[in-house]
Amino acid sequence: MRLKRPAVAGAGRRRLKDAVRQWLNADDFDAALADLLAQPLRPLTPHLIAHLPSADERLKDRAIAALGSVVSRLARENIEAARDVVRRLHWSLTEEAGAIGWGAPEALGEILARHDGLAREYAALLVSYLREDGNLLDHPPLLRGAIRGVCRAARAHPAIFATAQAAESLTACASSADPGLRNEINETVSMLAGLTPPAAEQQAGESPPITEPSRPKSLDGKGLDLTRMEWQMRRWTRNRPGMPIPWRRAP
Repeated sequence: MRLKRPAVAGAGRRRLKDAVRQWLNADDFDAALADLLAQPLRPLTPHLIAHLPSADERLKDRAIAALGSVVSRLARENIEAARDVVRRLHWSLTEEAGAIGWGAPEALGEILARHDGLAREYAALLVSYLREDGNLLDHPPLLRGAIRGVCRAARAHPAIFATAQAAESLTACASSADPGLRNEINETVSMLAGLTPPAAEQQAGESPPITEPSRPKSLDGKGLDLTRMEWQMRRWTRNRPGMPIPWRRAP
């Protein structure tokens, strides 16, 4: 199933919304994903995010996989547009968002797994959702999603996530996890175990320089205020000089 480039307004957006649902429900998801990636990427992101809270696990998992593919490819074309999607997902997990960011931690893990530049920038923030001295998600389903997200991204970029203290954070969550998730934690921690922080930093390489970003934009172009989240991250990293603030770094 292929679409012509959808119109920006009105019926075009509705057609795109319907088409995204059809792609996610396709019998041959791999072929559908290839068609999806042939479309203009940025307009797809809000429609994929809309499926993250789905109670249909297959639909949710496919939305997560598709969003990871779309945003990682978008990052190669327009890194700031990709960052805006990542910031939007992080924002959905804050109290100020006014809603529960179902599926956001898993989607973040998938995006970071597929793009090492975004992983370097946002690994510390994703890991902070597992930490009591960070931005711990105290709602069990969200915490499980964050654990899965960290495991997914850490297996793709072990050096980066070892530097972000993922192993310690995952280990602290293991005792309260269900058996299946505990196995996933143990496998990931075992992968990270041989990477001490100095070795991990050497393998991860230097993070690319990040200029001061403009005020983050939501998917509809409205500004998002991340001041509180940044304050939380500054508090968390105060005694951790090696842990960067993910979206702001001194030149």
